[in-house]
Amino acid sequence: MDNYQILRSTINYNRFPNFLIIGANKGGTTSIHNYCSQHPDIMVSKIKEPMFFTAPDRAKLKSNPSGKLGDPVFVSDIDNYQKMFIGGAKYKARGEASTAYLASPYRAISKIKAFKPNMKIIACLREPVDRSISAYNMYHGAGLENRTFTQCVEDELSHESQKTYKRRPYLRMSKYLNSIKMYIHNFGKRQVLVQDFEFLKSDPEKFMKNIFQFLQLDENVRISYKKLNTSDKWLKDSKKITKDSIPPETLARCEEFLNEDYRQVKLFLKELYPDQFKESV
Repeated sequence: MDNYQILRSTINYNRFPNFLIIGANKGGTTSIHNYCSQHPDIMVSKIKEPMFFTAPDRAKLKSNPSGKLGDPVFVSDIDNYQKMFIGGAKYKARGEASTAYLASPYRAISKIKAFKPNMKIIACLREPVDRSISAYNMYHGAGLENRTFTQCVEDELSHESQKTYKRRPYLRMSKYLNSIKMYIHNFGKRQVLVQDFEFLKSDPEKFMKNIFQFLQLDENVRISYKKLNTSDKWLKDSKKITKDSIPPETLARCEEFLNEDYRQVKLFLKELYPDQFKESV
């Protein structure tokens, strides 16, 4: 019997999450986390992104992280992870939202599955070029990215063959196919719900009803669907870029790198979620 089997035989799972919102980054997870927190049968973690299942080894953690963008707080030990769900036993569903789980499936999935094999997984996918631009706006607006978007694209694509890229991978984090396939393969389609970011924007009530149904909760609860535009605080002192403001050749390179992956994602998800994902990009 391995350590995880021993842990699973003794742990009280009512003190831990039974669902995870895995991303995508800049794909509405803050809104989903907020809407879930309003449901009377759901408890969400006090820290939105604890990144427990992708946290570095404790010896590699900074001693005093600020919790600000670019200097995250990782919850790396099980006792502190459990503390985020104190009082959770009275809730039918307990969850947290860490976008690193979608971005780093090889690191996250093995740990999630070993910890709780029947964990429910929720993902929201955003059109990949839009996601990349939004992520750039966030880091650039916060003063953590000094390059132009074109420079970022050229730098990343010039290092495409390298397994390790030392700068922020705006484009690579917009490729979803491998991660989604891995989650569905490891947890099964009944344990994974993937929805479209555009659906969240156009019909947040129906979007969240799908989640409540997935979690086997009452879907007819009153939720305030006030829009949360979390990028604004990063953009006060910077000029927000859009697709229209990006040089056509840069935009074309982004689409060339990302569109086929997204087309394959939609084809893969079409049978599971026929009302949301279309074949064409």
